[in-house]
Amino acid sequence: MGYLRVLNPPAKEPSPKDACVAAFDQHLTYVFETLRRLGARPAEIEDLAHDVFLVLHRNWPTLDTSRPLRPYLFGVAFRIVCAHKRRRSREVFAPSLEAIDGAMGQEQALLKREAVALLLSIYEATFPGWRRALGILFTCLSATLILLSNSKTAFGLALVCPLIAQAALVARRTTRASLAVVILTIPVAYYVLSSISNINMNRLAYILYHDSTLTGRTIIWDFVQNEIARRPLIGWGYQSFWFVPNSPAISDAPGWVKMMPNAHNGYYDTLLELGYVGLALLLTFIFTTLHAVGRVADRDPARARLLLSLILFAICYNYFESLWMRGFEFLWVVFLIAAAEVGRQWNALPAKRPVSSANKLTVDGFRATRHAPYRMLRSRLT
Repeated sequence: MGYLRVLNPPAKEPSPKDACVAAFDQHLTYVFETLRRLGARPAEIEDLAHDVFLVLHRNWPTLDTSRPLRPYLFGVAFRIVCAHKRRRSREVFAPSLEAIDGAMGQEQALLKREAVALLLSIYEATFPGWRRALGILFTCLSATLILLSNSKTAFGLALVCPLIAQAALVARRTTRASLAVVILTIPVAYYVLSSISNINMNRLAYILYHDSTLTGRTIIWDFVQNEIARRPLIGWGYQSFWFVPNSPAISDAPGWVKMMPNAHNGYYDTLLELGYVGLALLLTFIFTTLHAVGRVADRDPARARLLLSLILFAICYNYFESLWMRGFEFLWVVFLIAAAEVGRQWNALPAKRPVSSANKLTVDGFRATRHAPYRMLRSRLT
């Protein structure tokens, strides 16, 4: 009777794939050190090493394995790191999504207050004496805080809005047109220019900040435009879209857009919540206020320039954040105060009417109106 023996399988010859993996494992530490020396971030080294392995695995059949492998690995790592840095410099909006994720933080709230303080300080610097000294001091402090926060948008608007206000008041005085019409020519000119050329807000944002999405805002606006088209007339209801159960903001929004508290654009949010009816009422309020500022400029040009600067800052800032008709928002309160001040200044000094000769009374060279006190006239007669 024979005996059964367990035969060992023949030794498997190493395949090219196994040889590639073994070679890469042998030089893995060298690849990590090379990526680190080339400037890769610690959190990116593993992903970049994986890319190096993919290139090595793809080109392994054509490599001369009799030669040292490290020079080849260094060349692959160098090209991968350079390509990754170029790609990271172009795609800057992804790491910045947290900046607009959720409600506005304390830093953004401070920026708005400092920008308004800068506008008020510039106005105070136009007066002589201590008001000018304090205005210059607070102008420097406000500008320093805004610069330290690295907010180019707030600082740029705070500087540009007074210049636009002064130019608009000069144009209004020259043309005798309504100030609302003068301001309206700015967005109309931008629309015409962007239509006939390749210059638009996205291109300008890419030139200035290397980010054509405005830190992801255009992605939100694409979604919002689709939802506006579903209810264009009266919208979804005031404060009845974002963070509301069973609303499209939760069920239909793509990816991280579900976490947004608003559209980060006051005009889109007005359309979204109140429709074209609500937007028409808001624009009527804005243009009425602008027209009234022109009447204030006839009596007090300096105060009119300040009020117009504050109003323009709120109008422009709402292109990047949703502040219209938000009772808890600082800039919305500032806009309402400016509008109330415009109304108060408009009615504070009524226009003087010329007094006709029939209503004038001359006594011994003394010229007075019929509304002069009776005792003064009687003392002059006696």
